[in-house]
Amino acid sequence: MRDSGSPRRSGSESGMRSDSAPDDDKYNKPRRPDAEERLWLGMPVSVLQERVGVLAILMVFQSASGMILSRFEDMLQKHVVVTLFLTMLVGAGGNAGNQSTVNIIRGLATGQVNNSNARSVVLVEAKLGLALGLVLAMLAWARVMITAGDTVSAMAIGASVFFIVATSTIVGAALPILLHRSGLDAAHAGPAIQVLMDIVGVTITCLICAQLFSQFNVLQNRDRKSVV
Repeated sequence: MRDSGSPRRSGSESGMRSDSAPDDDKYNKPRRPDAEERLWLGMPVSVLQERVGVLAILMVFQSASGMILSRFEDMLQKHVVVTLFLTMLVGAGGNAGNQSTVNIIRGLATGQVNNSNARSVVLVEAKLGLALGLVLAMLAWARVMITAGDTVSAMAIGASVFFIVATSTIVGAALPILLHRSGLDAAHAGPAIQVLMDIVGVTITCLICAQLFSQFNVLQNRDRKSVV
């Protein structure tokens, strides 16, 4: 006899559906089973508090890049090309680090990244960072040569890109693993890597450019004295 009612779902199907539900549903699940999530204008208050705290801390830390730039103000005024390409340098570091971070967070969520293989995963990302840094450094060198035509500036920008991308890829892979092991949400590594690489990228750029420019200025002054 045909069942006139709606078809009943099998136990396996209902089990799959319950298993597919995320365990960390911050929008619908209260923090404690016996507690009810407080809402404000339809928003979960706990989510709002958590995000405000993280973003406020990151914003304060990000202001450190301004202090670093102020220390190299003389160099930046003499070599404006560094300022013109600073956004590209910092952006390259943030993008490379974010790629690595997203891959690790996905691996932690699916179980492909765990305590047993974390070191090998970070090592693979480090090798990728070196390769990516080399390729992007050559592109940056060509970009500066085409627009500015200054060999020393092109070398400084290219070297900065290499170290920034390599560093950001390694940090982007290690940061979510460290947060996960510390019991914190690995997803916070996403915005954290952007802020961290802003500071690190500015620092690396200023240090490398100041060193190269000072070295080549010394060589140029020696050549001029020898000619005279």
